Amino acid sequence: MSYERERYIAELAVQRATILTQKVFNEKAKGTVSKDDKSPVTIGDFGAQALIIQAIRKNFPNDEIVAEEEASTLREDKALSAEIWRLVKDIKLDDAESNEVLGGTLPSEEAMLDIIDEGKSAGGAKGRIWALDPIDGTKGFLRGGQYAVCLGLLEDGDVKVGAIGCPNLPVDDAATISSSIGVDQNSGAGNGVLFSAIKGLGSATRPLTTGALAESKPISMRPVPDISQAVFCEGVEAGHSSQGDNAAVAQRLGITNPSVRLDSQAKYCSIARGAGDIYLRLPVKKDYQEKIWDHAAGDLIVREAGGQVTDIYGQTLDFSKGRTLAANKGVVAAPKAIQSEVIGAVKHRLPNLLGLQSDGLPVDEDTLALVRFRFPPFLNLSREPCHRLYLRALQKNARGLRSAGCHALGDAQLDRMRVSHFERDELLTRVLRLFSDRRWLDSSPVTNTNQTQDADMAFRYSHY
Repeated sequence: MSYERERYIAELAVQRATILTQKVFNEKAKGTVSKDDKSPVTIGDFGAQALIIQAIRKNFPNDEIVAEEEASTLREDKALSAEIWRLVKDIKLDDAESNEVLGGTLPSEEAMLDIIDEGKSAGGAKGRIWALDPIDGTKGFLRGGQYAVCLGLLEDGDVKVGAIGCPNLPVDDAATISSSIGVDQNSGAGNGVLFSAIKGLGSATRPLTTGALAESKPISMRPVPDISQAVFCEGVEAGHSSQGDNAAVAQRLGITNPSVRLDSQAKYCSIARGAGDIYLRLPVKKDYQEKIWDHAAGDLIVREAGGQVTDIYGQTLDFSKGRTLAANKGVVAAPKAIQSEVIGAVKHRLPNLLGLQSDGLPVDEDTLALVRFRFPPFLNLSREPCHRLYLRALQKNARGLRSAGCHALGDAQLDRMRVSHFERDELLTRVLRLFSDRRWLDSSPVTNTNQTQDADMAFRYSHY
């Protein structure tokens, strides 16, 4: 399947939505409300979501949609709903044919509210699911900086299509970025870019217009022969990415230039076309889970431009777990040639990022990943204490034991339990996948007595 139709609709839908968002962007009052997590939402978020979901429903009626906003606030606040409807009903592309492809004008305010609420899919590993962020970087949007309208198509958990509209980025792909790009922006002449990608077919940009799609051209990440000269991007908000850890990683890489801070997936887009090189989003909270709509489109655009996108462990982003990247922590994006070097620098910050100490370690997947991959502070950990940490994870996870139906078993009985008995538990399954050869694990006891330990060790650690 080529996905050319999906990209065309995604690009047109994003382009139409940016007409609305820029109209709101240029207003002093943006109709801001707060969600339960205190993050701001503007009338632009609601309006753009309505327009994009309408386009998806018109062209792909059976697809699911994971979107950031929902309409309950608007149903309670009639004045706000009416304000958004007055905005939405007048938004259209100048090219009549393109506008009709997206479904034309919504018939009523109630239809607008209904369409906003069609973004409630739980996501997952099966089927076609669109991940939508109508305004990514809302705080940047409010302060007059960078923001993006983002749409990605996942099929069976794999990102196939991505489209991102960045109204305040320069059209010129050769333009460099500096610290000023995150503030005091406008959509005047020379600004406004639409990025897109299809898996396996590369990434491209084209100027944003108010009508039909403009001509596109391919983009790629630039080579970085000297990593100390790389430009790295990070978020403006300290609550979204650990800026101190980002700086420590940059220092370890020998990068002396200051970071470029900008909001939204504009960071992915900037490095994809060579305006920057490295994007770091290191976790500020150990239990925080990234949302799929914040990364799906940008992840594909960078990868198709010749880059790699992973979490802080070097694992690819897994979009099959629902509405969040539950299997990943943080984001690291860079050209393929230097990704391993960047990840190596990130490894040295992992204990700090995860709040770990060398004593009194919690038994969870983060600690075990550090042990498994020999990250600091476990570079020279011997087999025996390494083995004990794995055993503690298996024996002390009460939920895992209950799921295996052995909550009342004693040590002697646990010695006879097999790894396969624990596969229904998500944490333990993730722990077990750290091993490269599951066949030996499936034939081994969960706990090891002195009689079995020597034989088991030869299998369990032969790949170290």
